[in-house]
Amino acid sequence: MNDATPVRAATPSDIERTLGVGSSKAPWWRRWWVVAIVLAVAAVAAWWVLTPAKKTEYVKGKAEVATIRALVTATGTLQPIDKITVGAEVSGRVDDVLVDFNDKVKKGQVIARINTDELRARTVQARASVAQAQANLAKAQNDLKRAGDLQKQGFVSASAYDQALASRDVARATIANARAAADQAEANLAKADIKSPIDGIVLSRKVERGQTVAASFQTPELFIIASDLTKLELTINIDEADIGEVKVGQDATFTVDAYAAQTFDAKVMELRNAATTISNVVTYEGVLSVSNKDGRLKPGMTATADITTNVVKDVVSVPNGALRFTPQSTATNSFVPVATTAPVDPIASGKGKVWTVGADGQPVSRDVTLGVTDGRRTQVTSNNVKADEEFILDIAQPGAGK
Repeated sequence: MNDATPVRAATPSDIERTLGVGSSKAPWWRRWWVVAIVLAVAAVAAWWVLTPAKKTEYVKGKAEVATIRALVTATGTLQPIDKITVGAEVSGRVDDVLVDFNDKVKKGQVIARINTDELRARTVQARASVAQAQANLAKAQNDLKRAGDLQKQGFVSASAYDQALASRDVARATIANARAAADQAEANLAKADIKSPIDGIVLSRKVERGQTVAASFQTPELFIIASDLTKLELTINIDEADIGEVKVGQDATFTVDAYAAQTFDAKVMELRNAATTISNVVTYEGVLSVSNKDGRLKPGMTATADITTNVVKDVVSVPNGALRFTPQSTATNSFVPVATTAPVDPIASGKGKVWTVGADGQPVSRDVTLGVTDGRRTQVTSNNVKADEEFILDIAQPGAGK
């Protein structure tokens, strides 16, 4: 007889109990996270379906009736109308400097003196040479007269008479040369007084008392004198793309850094044909006349000028941003509101598009013809734009209005 050993029923292990395996039903508190996930997904789906799509917001600008001035902008430098460099024509030590910076001078006024000791000595020597030449001429004339009388009596040959005649002619030439040398010496003596050639103001003084100047090879510069500074010239460089619009007589305004908040008036006085090329940029020089009665403008100041090339008054205009806005289209012909730059400048071509917001919130285009622009607004010459109409300038950035 075999004894049967009783088999003990297996008990769930700790792992099975933890995972809920081996039991027919896990406790409810072990499945709560599954329910939470299901509820969260349902809430997100409901919010996504029920929340309406946010409309695109645009930055808009209005059409306005305005006066448009077409401008050409150029930069340049203020200069006196006349600016003369005064030098010395004779060499020597500077004994006196009679004017300084900003002094007003008159034409012919002595402004410096060069030492005249050597120049006076040369003048005396030249005068003595003239006197000597005059004596030689008198002797030669007497010799010629005597030779003529003796020839008539047959005591002097023809060759002797010719010799006396030649001596007289040489004496005449010598005295002419001596007189010229004397005139030059006196002129040099007079040039020792440096005089102002014009009425004006001393811009620069480049010499000191006691300094020696040498005028042997080139004229040394002593002073720079400008004419009346109540009138100036503004020399500007005009781009070749704009030179066709600029004409003599056009009005202009300009600003300088010293008075950034103030605008000064000017007028186009001259357009020069010589071209200047710097870094492949071609410019032409223009000259504007400037009134400077109050004396605030100084020679050498850098100025930015705006030349008025055309003016139209009381015309319908739109902001330039409205002409540069272009929405990006998709394959389904719906518009994705993304602002891009138009491939062709509509202002330069004279034709463009403006965009309004339609009833469905999508951009709607309108073709327009264009006229004069001032860089900020452009004239609309077609009759399909009315004052106070709003046009899209750009896409509003999120939070931009907060």
